[in-house]
Amino acid sequence: MTLQQLRYVIQVVESGSFNSAAKALFISQPSLSKSIHDLEEEMSICLFVRTNKGILLSEQGEKFLGYARQVIEQANLLEEHIPCKNCICDFKSTLCLCGKCVCRLSQRIQSK
Repeated sequence: MTLQQLRYVIQVVESGSFNSAAKALFISQPSLSKSIHDLEEEMSICLFVRTNKGILLSEQGEKFLGYARQVIEQANLLEEHIPCKNCICDFKSTLCLCGKCVCRLSQRIQSK
């Protein structure tokens, strides 16, 4: 299980479909489906119920989603408060020397 897979699950739920989520994530729908299928296999659970009207979270998926959101929130806090070892930025300015921090800074600016 990876943080990326957790983010994918959250995006599918928020988007309401695999196709919409894939577009929002800038990945192909088959790649998204495979990643979530791999997660379901690894965890031996079924996260989504697929119907002709779309997808719904399964009972296991509802529980999983709550924990996934908590893990992602904690990971985001960790990334926000711990600068990467190759950078001297302090996260107070928008000037940074590495791509990782630039991404975090742009996310913070966009959320304001």
